[in-house]
Amino acid sequence: MMARVRSGRRRSLDADAPDLGMRRIGWVRIELLAHEHRCAVVGTSHRLPAERSVPLGTALALWRSGVPAVIRRRRGGHTVVSSELAGSG
Repeated sequence: MMARVRSGRRRSLDADAPDLGMRRIGWVRIELLAHEHRCAVVGTSHRLPAERSVPLGTALALWRSGVPAVIRRRRGGHTVVSSELAGSG
């Protein structure tokens, strides 16, 4: 599976990564809340914008492979949102 990142470069993902049915992956959203987490991949699916829910492991694998991520964390009653590139988090 290949993911196209915004810079136009292709990065290969693990061979056992699930097929998300998307032509291009733009970014990953990871929400880490008090007792749960929600993750989604945002990109293009057959020329239309698309968002797919994915497991945390898949979202982290995409982020580590170079796909930009928006990470939302709940800390001490406050919500912290950050935009991170792989290797910086």
